[in-house]
Amino acid sequence: SPADGTLTFEGTVTLAERYPQAPQARVWSAKQEHPARNNPAGELYQHGMFHGPRLQGVQHLRRWADEAIEADMLAIPTQDYFAFTTTPQLRMDAALLDAAGQLAAYWITERQSWDYTCFPFQVRHFTQYADPPPGGTRLICRGDLRMLNDVRLEAHFDLIDEQGRLIARAAGWGSRRFQTTQNLYHFRFDPLGRFVSQNWPTPVLAQSGVVARLLPAFPEGYFDEGGGLWQRMLANLVLNANERQFYHRQLPPSGPRREEWLLGRVAAKEAVREWLLREHGLRLSGADIEITNAANGQPLIAQIAGLPSGIAVPVISISHSRRAALAACAPAGSELGVDYQHLDRVDAEDLIAGAFTAAETQRFVRTQTSIDVKRAAVALWCAKEAAAKAAGSGLEGRPRDWEIVAADLEQRGAQSPTVDVRHAGIEYKVELHFAKIAVFALCCHRPNNSGLAPLAIAKVVH
Repeated sequence: SPADGTLTFEGTVTLAERYPQAPQARVWSAKQEHPARNNPAGELYQHGMFHGPRLQGVQHLRRWADEAIEADMLAIPTQDYFAFTTTPQLRMDAALLDAAGQLAAYWITERQSWDYTCFPFQVRHFTQYADPPPGGTRLICRGDLRMLNDVRLEAHFDLIDEQGRLIARAAGWGSRRFQTTQNLYHFRFDPLGRFVSQNWPTPVLAQSGVVARLLPAFPEGYFDEGGGLWQRMLANLVLNANERQFYHRQLPPSGPRREEWLLGRVAAKEAVREWLLREHGLRLSGADIEITNAANGQPLIAQIAGLPSGIAVPVISISHSRRAALAACAPAGSELGVDYQHLDRVDAEDLIAGAFTAAETQRFVRTQTSIDVKRAAVALWCAKEAAAKAAGSGLEGRPRDWEIVAADLEQRGAQSPTVDVRHAGIEYKVELHFAKIAVFALCCHRPNNSGLAPLAIAKVVH
């Protein structure tokens, strides 16, 4: 990579005046064989494979076994590869080689499921025995494969013409197996219609013009696998050009800050996408929505590509906790704030000492009868955070300036617990819900001159 000097790839190329004499093509060596499950017309590239028409060289999976696979292949025409010529003279067929490597992924999915895929990282030897076949030529690819350990596989592929002659051989093909999460698996095929996050289906939210979405944490280390492969894929699907520039140049190259920023953007964009669809019937992708930050760090929507005139840009709020992200979207003119906190790893006494006055502690934190002190402290802290975000300032390191003036943390039927928070003479109402491991607080303050009905709500995340 020219930017940081990281080695991207390397290889040794041996040239000659003529091709070497081809050995005999490998034979089917497996003792058993199974018919493929992924052969219905058009289905091969509609599941785990992301390849477009330029790389769809696998036509039909003939058979597979625990240590082998065989498929019908088709050489892809190259006359429109380049703008400057319709007759490129290629010395090797890179698309056909890529198609051979796709059989490693098909082999894994046949043995296991579409929850798994793989990506190549090396080829020890690639030998060509004839000119690249012209477009439309039918071939057979036959391969022997084995898992070296839980994540690495080794394969050897032969490309064979219809007369049984060996055209090319790839030996020591190495691929790395990955398990894909279901939300990313579906989203990468349809980023316009699918979501990575989960809708938070609260009737009060639906009736008030507010959308909230939760993006649970991915398995720890998931976004670091394969050099950050899945994180880069998600970023390229969701971010626009300006956001990608910030993502690559301003954020740390790896680590929790990079992941947290990206997942927060994903959750917020999907809240906006759902809001636009529900309120205005607009179906947009995440990359159509650009999110930036105000000078105080508050997230805001910079632009929405394709937004018709007359539709005001909505407002958003984002919160993170333990590598998960929660975001909400509300109509323009709302003062919106959310806070989301996991209960584990919270020292209740430290939180109480730093966040609440003695009067708040005595009146609201330690006098609750329906929940324990830790839950009460976290819930009231979330209420302050949500109210401060709705005000647009955040707590600014002074949580005691945001005064709890009323709090009823007991669930009564369908009515959720509420907290009233006062700051600079303005009161913000926040509604809370609890779960075993998290609290989600949402304050949607509607100023008197906004023309919008007042609303305050929160929901438990799990």
